[in-house]
Amino acid sequence: MQRIQDQIDAHYWIITNGQSWIKPVTAITLGIVLYKLFSPAPDPRKTTTIDPKLIPELVAYPLPIIGHVPTLSKGRNNFLKECVDRYGPVFQLRIPGQNPYVVTGDIIPDIMKSSTKIVSFLEGIKTLIPATHVMELSYDHKYKAAPFNSRDKNPAIYPIKQNFKSDKIHVFSERIQTGLHIVLKRDLDLKPGESKSVNMWDFLTNTVSQMSCPCFAGSVVGYDSELISSMAVLTQKIIRAGIFLAVLPSWLGDAIVRRVFSVEKEIDITMRLLVPELTRTREEILNGTSEVTFSSMLLSLPLHDGSLRSIEETAFWFKSIALSSIHTTSHISSFCLHELSCRPELVETLRNEINRLDSLNPETTATIPLLDSFLREVLRCNIDYLGHHSLALQDVQLRNGQIIPKGSLIMSALLLAHEQGISGQATQDNHTKTCLPLDQFDAYRFVDAGEDTNATDVNLANLAFGLGAHACPGRYFAANEIKYMLSELIMRFNLSTPSGKRGENSVLLGTSVFPPKTPIVFTAI
Repeated sequence: MQRIQDQIDAHYWIITNGQSWIKPVTAITLGIVLYKLFSPAPDPRKTTTIDPKLIPELVAYPLPIIGHVPTLSKGRNNFLKECVDRYGPVFQLRIPGQNPYVVTGDIIPDIMKSSTKIVSFLEGIKTLIPATHVMELSYDHKYKAAPFNSRDKNPAIYPIKQNFKSDKIHVFSERIQTGLHIVLKRDLDLKPGESKSVNMWDFLTNTVSQMSCPCFAGSVVGYDSELISSMAVLTQKIIRAGIFLAVLPSWLGDAIVRRVFSVEKEIDITMRLLVPELTRTREEILNGTSEVTFSSMLLSLPLHDGSLRSIEETAFWFKSIALSSIHTTSHISSFCLHELSCRPELVETLRNEINRLDSLNPETTATIPLLDSFLREVLRCNIDYLGHHSLALQDVQLRNGQIIPKGSLIMSALLLAHEQGISGQATQDNHTKTCLPLDQFDAYRFVDAGEDTNATDVNLANLAFGLGAHACPGRYFAANEIKYMLSELIMRFNLSTPSGKRGENSVLLGTSVFPPKTPIVFTAI
């Protein structure tokens, strides 16, 4: 029982973000969660006709209730290294509610580059961020979106993949700058020498929402404080809800989501504000005068039969892309600021580099080699222990002859791959010979990697955004937002923590890495 309490306490801050009203729910969880945890998740190996000798082995000695979580959470990659030595590059683990197969080394790119008909990242990620389920529980009684037809282009991915690339950032530059300046004036308007301690999750989700909503919804409604706040709150609720849904029986998890984490109010705000705006936008599209936004792109994207989505359906899709953008960008930005908070010399060097720019905007900050190297190193060192959740849509034949059964959850040992390297990847990727070892943070590691290598490249040395067909389509937009935001903050503030040391990352269930809960102290210069 103490082990269970220890695990709940370890992740309590992620769920509550310091809000005491959730404490009773946590207490109830401690008593009822045993129901789910004592009932193992379905294991496809028990129903498959595959020769058992070809299925990767289950790692020995999972603990009752919490499986391999305690050993996964200790010593970064030590346990995974031991598993590779004993079981080979693929093995199965037990964690609450899941029985994932873990792939390591050379098997990782094989999975990431697999056809979307063989493995699905979109289905796998639902086990970590069950956004669709939370929204259905919250809003199905009011509005149900039309089922997705496989013959249609994905309404969330296609517009982003085609229109939010690095060479098109200028289209959104002014809106991004205006959004950030609003936040800085409102939340960090400090006199020289004045300091303010800031909760990073609240600050960054609101900041990124302020920067992104005008790009996704347009300038008319995108700066609306109610819309911006609702998208930030929606993001936080869904991340917290995912933790409950991962460990609780469905009947209890669903009840808690409806009661505590419902996003009905936030979706109501979105629909109320966007429907009339999109009605006007559709008329402007016909006249050729519409502003370039995600919503206008989706309004113009034909379905397989040539028809267009309704205004209501387009508005309903808005919250999905806003969630993806706000979560990813704020998550990475938080890691960046924590890495800078303990490196004042690096902050000063970056400040000097930024000072050389003719102007400060998303286009210019994207060109700073050291800033790009720093971002790439942040992605490399703060990646999930086990991530890139994918669902096997059919039996997956691996290069070593083993087979992962259909219906299985597959996780990749990402941090281990970044720290050990993968075959075919140059250890330092033609970087300077003075780089620190791969298991240490080095902001200068990629400075000399060449003009064709940057933080948004997807390759064996940078798995943070996936590979192949499973690569994140919004990485260019996110990286440009992050670089610009960091540059503005660096030019205005010195960064530190109350203790003077970098806070410790939190690891959820031994797999997913979250930024420290430690606040950042901004001191105006």
